[in-house]
Amino acid sequence: MVDSNSTFCDLPYSSTVAIATINAIFCVLGIIGNSLVLVTVYRTMELRILSNLYLVALAIADFLTSAIVQPLLIVMVIQESKGECNKTLETVFRSVGNFSAAASFLILLFITTERLLAVLKPILYKNFHPKRRFVVFISISVILPLIYTILRLAVSKKATSYFSGILLVFGYIYVVACYLIILLQLRRQSRKMKRSTSIPHGEDTRSTRHAEKAVTSTMALIIGIFTIMWGPFFYYRISQPSTNSGEGYNWVRTTAISNSALNFIVYALRMKRFQNAFKTTIVTVSIQCYERRAVLMLKTELIMYVLARMNLNLYVLDHQSQCCWRI
Repeated sequence: MVDSNSTFCDLPYSSTVAIATINAIFCVLGIIGNSLVLVTVYRTMELRILSNLYLVALAIADFLTSAIVQPLLIVMVIQESKGECNKTLETVFRSVGNFSAAASFLILLFITTERLLAVLKPILYKNFHPKRRFVVFISISVILPLIYTILRLAVSKKATSYFSGILLVFGYIYVVACYLIILLQLRRQSRKMKRSTSIPHGEDTRSTRHAEKAVTSTMALIIGIFTIMWGPFFYYRISQPSTNSGEGYNWVRTTAISNSALNFIVYALRMKRFQNAFKTTIVTVSIQCYERRAVLMLKTELIMYVLARMNLNLYVLDHQSQCCWRI
């Protein structure tokens, strides 16, 4: 859901430096952070649960934004400051940007749906084909953004601007309604547990409810940050549906796509398992890199030693042959 207008290619130098710098910082942060999420889930057995696979899918979409969209935006604003516009670069930027943003939004909607099922219908959530449900949700999160991106590029920028704005409004209403229902349900269950004096496996139930509450509050925080970061962008998208361009638009889309670098920070601060797994992954990878570097240096020194010995032997042989010729 990121656009540019090729007819507007004039940015002040100060804005260019600021926008490029901010995007560069969040680009590096997003690549490192989302890579850390992917590597951590892959390496940590206890994190390989179905609910975390939605976070992995979100991290992949965010990684695309940080690794491709933000570097392209940096190049584009630098070119615009020189009065130049590259249509090919703009098309790639719009394609990947629209796809990754739409995919992220749909994944957040499906995560909200999963949280609602987990709290309201825990038995249905666990038993009603969870793996198949995940495949269906992720397939939709890939296919619909592809269709949207094609329509955005080939059909009508104005129509898709209104469509994405309306989708955001209805999606946001849905998300807020779901989390209000979830919070009310968790509060109701908490009151029931306090009033009850004989609940089988009370500690397990209490622990499960606490975990659900923690995950729900974390996802609500992620969606809240998403709304704050993307809100100004969609205001521009709706108020200027045909001409998404200019200095202000570059600022709001910088804010929007920088959101991709923030989710892993929320995981680290709010989810203890991810926090511990991040630390373990960083330490393990650092040790492995150090060991590989040490082995590489040892091999290099060994090769240099062998080459030095070979050169010395060649020198001795050459010196001996010269002596023989003199005799």
